[in-house]
Amino acid sequence: MKLERPLNALGAMVILGASYLPDYVSQRTYQAPPSGTHHASSVHASVKPAAPSTRDSIDTLISSFSQPSYDIDSFLKDDVDREIASWNPWERKTYQRWLSQVTAYDDLIDEASVDMNYMRALVAWESHGGDHTTTSKKGAVGSCQFMPGTAKMWGLTVNDTIDERRNPVKAVPACTALVTHLAEKYKEGPSYLINAGYNWGEGSTDRMLKRHHGKSDEEKFAKLPSETKNHILKILAFKEIYDNPEKYGFTIEQHPSTKDYFAGLPRHTVATGDTGYGLSRKYDVPLKNLAAVNPEIVSLNRISKNWSLRIPYEN
Repeated sequence: MKLERPLNALGAMVILGASYLPDYVSQRTYQAPPSGTHHASSVHASVKPAAPSTRDSIDTLISSFSQPSYDIDSFLKDDVDREIASWNPWERKTYQRWLSQVTAYDDLIDEASVDMNYMRALVAWESHGGDHTTTSKKGAVGSCQFMPGTAKMWGLTVNDTIDERRNPVKAVPACTALVTHLAEKYKEGPSYLINAGYNWGEGSTDRMLKRHHGKSDEEKFAKLPSETKNHILKILAFKEIYDNPEKYGFTIEQHPSTKDYFAGLPRHTVATGDTGYGLSRKYDVPLKNLAAVNPEIVSLNRISKNWSLRIPYEN
């Protein structure tokens, strides 16, 4: 069954990856939005959240917040500038590509509740520019590097057949809700605690704060693990570039919406006996493209019956 409409791969560039796309797609360039389009004001949140039990509650949670503050702590500003200055030409080229690619996730971020550029920066670093297959040695998976327990706490399905950590359309809104929660929790302290809570965990961050109560923010920062300190500086450096790209010689290119692309794909309701290979032949699409637009499916050889499978268009 050959679908007549061509693959709308531009909207799925981050999902499919350049190796999955026709040459004409990977060579396309994109026009950046007007300067300041995604910059939001800083106002602290006022509602104490609880982790949602279902994904449906995430929208309700994040809609109850006003804009938290994500300003760089004053004692870290020089460190952030040194971080950016330390990048060699290869790193600058790589990071510019990452920073552009994750703009495909912009409409998955609730800008009313979180700083857009902070979330872009976080996802760009966590996912290496939008790679939803990224897996850490500790078992964190996907665009937002969720551990299984954290993912489930924030409404994502993670089991033997479905892993929504790999689907940014599901994971990025959950990540937005988590970051909003951390911003509210640590709003009385330095803003780096948001990132510490995300990378090191709330429990570890809370114990550090209790253990070093009365010390300065800078002294507490020094007590963080090296990995977490590096994580914080990378996220803040990326955010600084998003806020002031011209200052640092970067050009941020806007990519088409991943959310819109996914929403526009036709669906196939999985029946008994359906396999990825069989469906790729039925719809005359490469198996790797079928896998790429269904990133939450752990194995196309084990698809749950009645699952609504996305079918990519192909030239």
